[in-house]
Amino acid sequence: MTFNYFKSLIVISFLFLIQEVNSQNPSALYQNWLDAQINNTTPILPTFSFAGYKNGEVSLPTSFSQQVYYVTDYGAIANDNKSDKEAIKSTIAAAESNPNGGVIFFPPGRFIVNDSEPTVAGVPADDPEEVIRISKSNIVIKGSGSGSGGTELYQKSHTTHPEMATKDYLCPYLFLFWNGEDSANSLLTNITADVNRESYTVQVASTNNITIGQWVELYVKNNDTNLVAEELAPFSTSNFHQPENLKIVNEGVEVREIHKVVGKTTNTITFKEPIHRAINANYNWKINNFKALENVGIQDLKYTGGFIWKHLHHKAPEELFPNEGTSGPNAFLSSSGWSGIKFNHTVNSWITNVEFSAMSQAAQFLFSSNNTALNNKYTGNPGHNFITTNSASGCFLGRNDDLTTGVWHGVGVNGKSIGNVLWRNNHPQTGTSGIEMHASQPRSTLIDFCKGGVFFHQGGSTGALPNHLKNMVLWNFEGVSYQNSAVKSFRPNNETVYAKFITPIISGLKGFTMSSDANQFQVNESPGTHVDEESLYEAQLKYRLGTLPGWINNTLTNPFYPIFYYEDFGAVNQGYSVQIVKNTNSQNEAQIGKRVNDIPDAADSNNEFTEARPANRIPANSARNQKAIAIVGTSSNTNYELEAWVTMPIIDVSKNNQYINADDTFKYVSFWTEQRYANGGISSLEVFISTDYTNNVTTANWTNVTSNVNKIATSGQNPQTYVESLLDISSYTDTNFTLAFKYTSDNSTYSGSNRNGTFYISDVKYFVSDTTLSNTSFIIEDTIKVYPNPFSSEITIGNLGAKFNKALLFDSLGRVVKSINIEGLGTVIINTTSNNISSGIYFLKLIGNGISKDYKLLKK
Repeated sequence: MTFNYFKSLIVISFLFLIQEVNSQNPSALYQNWLDAQINNTTPILPTFSFAGYKNGEVSLPTSFSQQVYYVTDYGAIANDNKSDKEAIKSTIAAAESNPNGGVIFFPPGRFIVNDSEPTVAGVPADDPEEVIRISKSNIVIKGSGSGSGGTELYQKSHTTHPEMATKDYLCPYLFLFWNGEDSANSLLTNITADVNRESYTVQVASTNNITIGQWVELYVKNNDTNLVAEELAPFSTSNFHQPENLKIVNEGVEVREIHKVVGKTTNTITFKEPIHRAINANYNWKINNFKALENVGIQDLKYTGGFIWKHLHHKAPEELFPNEGTSGPNAFLSSSGWSGIKFNHTVNSWITNVEFSAMSQAAQFLFSSNNTALNNKYTGNPGHNFITTNSASGCFLGRNDDLTTGVWHGVGVNGKSIGNVLWRNNHPQTGTSGIEMHASQPRSTLIDFCKGGVFFHQGGSTGALPNHLKNMVLWNFEGVSYQNSAVKSFRPNNETVYAKFITPIISGLKGFTMSSDANQFQVNESPGTHVDEESLYEAQLKYRLGTLPGWINNTLTNPFYPIFYYEDFGAVNQGYSVQIVKNTNSQNEAQIGKRVNDIPDAADSNNEFTEARPANRIPANSARNQKAIAIVGTSSNTNYELEAWVTMPIIDVSKNNQYINADDTFKYVSFWTEQRYANGGISSLEVFISTDYTNNVTTANWTNVTSNVNKIATSGQNPQTYVESLLDISSYTDTNFTLAFKYTSDNSTYSGSNRNGTFYISDVKYFVSDTTLSNTSFIIEDTIKVYPNPFSSEITIGNLGAKFNKALLFDSLGRVVKSINIEGLGTVIINTTSNNISSGIYFLKLIGNGISKDYKLLKK
């Protein structure tokens, strides 16, 4: 036995000694899994911790190095009721011509992405069969936010397919990330020896055509009767309706499991992730090549379809076709007409901060691996499907919330999906929505601390059954089923010809009880009471990494993480963001983060303002994405005044806001900002409030409230000014008002008749609360030293004087990437190496008793 074995055994024994003392209902299944890690045996539970973007080890990208391509530069115009489909395609083509890829950026407003029946005269109709395709890696579609004031992609018209009248599920997804590969991946080598489930290494005939870092497909398709019987056990084909039509019998058992190669010898290859289906080499298992797009994504926008009717499963809307039967010629409107986003042959890609509404189908990961769908929601009129995997491996679908009366098929899996994780998703518990388990041989799915419905509305034709094969894990699920008690996962044909699950593994089920009939589950531990390990994915990930990564903690702290208007490209500021977050761990009931406003084009001799442009407002050598606020001065004076106005709307909390209660009363606004100006000068700051602001600071009625600002502190570090302040807004009962910040600089360094000055206003952060914040929160602790800045991997904090208890490091999205206890310490070194954080702006917050301190840092 090795030293590492004993070391691991001691650590695990110690952890469970602690757990025994503090826990009330530990999971025996999880203990079995832990024992298997030490003893190198096959556990009951699969290992799910490798699922998701880059195996869950790092957060989704929050900044991008690719060039930004603005759809408005290629002809797209927001809110003009004209289709922007061609402009979007042109923008994508421009980004794909760049070897490094690009960010396809949408400013605020509604953009029509498909309109086959335009109402504006002279506008050509879009081809409803044509999709918007992304065919290169490193292409990101990014909006300005998923909520009010952000970006909306409006799929006005449904897509079409030549066979949609008879096959209502065939209308294509409009946005398609796809490299052109078909489902038949080419052979690399054959597997020559048996392998246990949850192993990492396979023996093959040759590794000559395999390289480390390559993505491959572990594949078998075989209708050998023994293999079919093994797959269906403890049931047999006789337990199914019309067994002669079962695809698993006629077409064979099929496994398609995608892996990344991390090691090889002459005749073995080792994968990053464990194998979830045991291999018997006699059935001709193969290793196929797998070519995929990587690092593609869509985020920070709302996607609205045109499905506005009551959803009837595989039926046309009754409002339009009241007498049409099931699967009739117009059923495609409900089933697939408004399908949004599909990822096909992609790895390490994502959907995040997207709000879907009025869709037939929201999104799908097809023939893909290690993709993530995180923090998305479905609102408005519910449709057919939410977000699903189809023959995908190791994908992570987490914190996706159905806020409607119930999408028919909730977040789930389909096809030869294997090793996927459904994490903390929330669906209505009203019997209107069920987790999708759409048959065609999915395996090893973790349904982890989710809420909603299960064992009904799962989908799947009788020929494609069972709905799910072995190792479906239902962990700390809370919700409903087709009845309240004696629920059967495998229902006999005399009850229904559908609903066939092969012995799921159940732990901590609440909301209904399972049947005691034979073969309804493999394990059913702790019925009616959650087990202590709230999330199996988190427990396994923490075991593997030693600690939970920051993105997990941030998602748990700020569960919705909605972004109402967000533009962020790392160190470069582009527009402003408004982020509303429930924060029960702080005296701040809501946090609002903001960046520089896109100023309307309105420059003239009256000292109005304009958005900076490379041609005439900022130096020619400045990139387009270095937006600033350029202010035109007077034409003749030597000394003149430069003004910059930045507006920040307070979100209306009086109605329809699931993040902030309608009775919340905001009394204070605190803010922190930095201003830079091109040619020096000392800037002053004034603060105004308006209740009638629209989009022009010169026409609004403003009240100067600068005298109400509790504290403004400047660093004196010319040409930078740091401002921290607290504003009492308790006298304003109207929750829908606008704050404006006027920065003024007297500057005599300009010359020439056309004097232009440029303000760079960045990193504006707001905290709106219903309690008075202590003035000590804004005291500048000049004695505290934080260095180096910029930093590479370590940050040293000196002269703390034991005043602080905790240090938090936030990225530019407000996500916690590092949290450490510093109670009683005078000097602290924060090492970020293990967090794999990217270059960009970060914020360090020191928290003590009645005192806090914020620092802005730059990661090289």
